[in-house]
Parts: sequence; structure tokens; C-alpha cells
Amino acid sequence: MNFAENRKILNDLNRFKSAIPEAVAQMSSISKNHFDKSFANQGFTNETFEQWKPRKKEDRKRPKRAILINTGDLRRSIRVVKFGSMAVRITSDLPYAKIHNEGGEINKAERNAKLYFKLNKSGDYFGGNARFRKKKHSNFEMDVTIGAHTIKMPKRQFVGYSGVMSRKIETKINQIFQKALR
Repeated sequence: MNFAENRKILNDLNRFKSAIPEAVAQMSSISKNHFDKSFANQGFTNETFEQWKPRKKEDRKRPKRAILINTGDLRRSIRVVKFGSMAVRITSDLPYAKIHNEGGEINKAERNAKLYFKLNKSGDYFGGNARFRKKKHSNFEMDVTIGAHTIKMPKRQFVGYSGVMSRKIETKINQIFQKALR
């Protein structure tokens, strides 16, 4: 190998090195958009689309509400964190993100609670099954003990490995490096 060939290899390496930040930025953008799309599609796409299991009971206040979207905090909590100089990590800081993404069981301990009710003029419970969370909306309260129980949470993956996403990232990175070599 002569000096000219070494110089060309060094120049190509420098061009690759300058393209890495753009490649990492594109990788971040494609990943975040793919995972955000899970919430819009109500399911996760790896090689094929897997729709999330529906709720057991519909939300009475908002019957057509999307799954995993109540306040939108979970969707907005997805963050891209730079992991080294050539990688990113997608993360969420919410404590309930993992159980929703992976599924599993939640063991609830026995606890005491107050239930608040509103009585009508004849002394009956207003609206039959009326229970209020705030004292100011009620005129009757009851102390109750809620026994220990387990909640089974189905897997509703929104973040994880995706073959479709990996191919998109690979295509984009190849374009960036091809452009860098021109």
C-alpha cells in the first residue's frame, strides 16, 4: 500500500466520522417516530402489526378513548438519550411504563380507603352507583378496607426491537454514508 492509498483511506474515514452525528440524529428521529406511531395505531409493529388487547371495561366518561392514553403522559414520556457517541437509548421515566410495555402482574396490598357518596332528599344514594373521589361533592362518607389482590396487565408493547424500524434506520444510515463518500 502506498502513500496515496493511505491518504485516501484516511480521508474516507474522516468523512465517515463527520457523518456519524447526522446518522445518530436520524436514528433517534426514526426510532422516536416509530414508537410514537404505536400509540396512534393502537399496537406495535415488529415484522407485522400486533394490535393491543382492548380494555375489559370501557371508560364510562370517555367510551372511545384510545388504549394507553388517558392524560398522554406515557406517550410524551418517551425520550431519546444519547448512549455513547454512536448509539441512542429510548427510555421513559414513568414508573408504570414498564408494566404496560411488558405486561405482568401488579400485587396490591390490603389498604384502607374512604368512599364518598351523595344522598338525595329521601336519604337514598343519589344515582344508584354514585361514588365520588372528592369530599366536596358528597354528603356521606364510609371507611372501607380493600383486600389484597392481583391485577393482571396484558402486554401492550409500544417500545422495543422492531425489524421494520431497523430496516428503515439501516437504509437511512447507508444513504448518509454514501453521501459522505461522494
